[in-house]
Amino acid sequence: MDNWFKVEPIDTTWYRSGKPFVAGENSFDGGLFPPTPWSFQGLIRSQILRKRAGARGIDALGPKQIAATVGTSSRLPAGWAIMGPFPALRNRAGELEPWVPAPRFLWVDRRDTGREVPHRATPKALTASTQAASWEEECDLLAKPLPRGNPRSFPWAWVPESNAEPHQGWISASNLDWLVREKGDWRQEKSTRDSLPPFVLEEERYGIAIEGGKAADQMLFMGIHHRLKRGSALLGCLHGAPLDQLVDSVVATGKKGRLVGLRALSSAEQHNVLPSLLRGDHLPALPPDELLVWVSLLTPAFATGTGNCHPFGSLTLDDVRLDLCAVLASAGPEIGGFDHAAGGGRPVRATWAPGSSWGFRLHGGSREQRGILLKQLASNPITTHPEEERFGFAQRIVTAIDPTTNAPYKEEEHHG
Repeated sequence: MDNWFKVEPIDTTWYRSGKPFVAGENSFDGGLFPPTPWSFQGLIRSQILRKRAGARGIDALGPKQIAATVGTSSRLPAGWAIMGPFPALRNRAGELEPWVPAPRFLWVDRRDTGREVPHRATPKALTASTQAASWEEECDLLAKPLPRGNPRSFPWAWVPESNAEPHQGWISASNLDWLVREKGDWRQEKSTRDSLPPFVLEEERYGIAIEGGKAADQMLFMGIHHRLKRGSALLGCLHGAPLDQLVDSVVATGKKGRLVGLRALSSAEQHNVLPSLLRGDHLPALPPDELLVWVSLLTPAFATGTGNCHPFGSLTLDDVRLDLCAVLASAGPEIGGFDHAAGGGRPVRATWAPGSSWGFRLHGGSREQRGILLKQLASNPITTHPEEERFGFAQRIVTAIDPTTNAPYKEEEHHG
């Protein structure tokens, strides 16, 4: 069962990528928003442990009891999964509507005045004379210095539009619904091309390191903090564990963090669009033999470092094939962190940025097999780091596009 909850910061928050930072050696940290899945899962698992330990405190729990309760820092208990964090703003209906990084296949006119409706990118078949030039232009959007594949092996590739560019920024769940299944209308006021959602503010804050006699002790530093406007929150979902172990409390985020409130999301507050899209409810059960499929990240995905220009593992099922035909992606933050159980730091690793999108040509096999593979793309682990997906990395939206119209494929229109 999916149990949705909200995190409501009471003060400013300071989220970091987890890269090493020592006051005195470094005087500034730019901060990161939203927090990484490592930060988010740490908040969730630590709070569950606090409730289990009660007045004794977490330190009274032994390693075996901790692992039995919330798993380890590299593996959650069987059946558990964490989704989020998703920034959300309360709408007029009282629902907390999530906002997500805009998928890169959402494009706008470079002369956009804020009134135009964006459009979906279109991969096109390339001729021998245009292939190299088109690909070189597209490489500006590829993750660098992450390795990329050979475009000459792709059946399609991206032909850039001279007067358009990726929207980037953030869009609301209702605008995502328009993009993914053409439901409702595009609403310009529910999108931004800025690096932060419109209800999140940046603040510069100064601090003095308290490091217990270490060289960094009493050193001055500055960080970029974030403040959420009233009526907004971070949303998360805990799958496979009772929510009463987590919510209805005020806790500190991290060792030196600020206070946040943890509450269950009531049915009246639930905005049902994003959960439905994450499950893949919109995907056709019997897709045609030729379909364009976009896979777009909502949270970072770790790079494989094996020469692939995407983070995914094997994407096949029997005779069904997914051939890569377009890459609209960029490098995300380098993410590290601290492993409290092991008492040491996590390695700093490269990621693909949220919003990064990969276009695939779906073909072969039977209609039933193609439908099964589409559902697996949405809900099953598909990266080369499946256990980390359960912690919240590589959360994604899958979009099925009719290549003849460049509009979302609607099964009811083709099968009655």
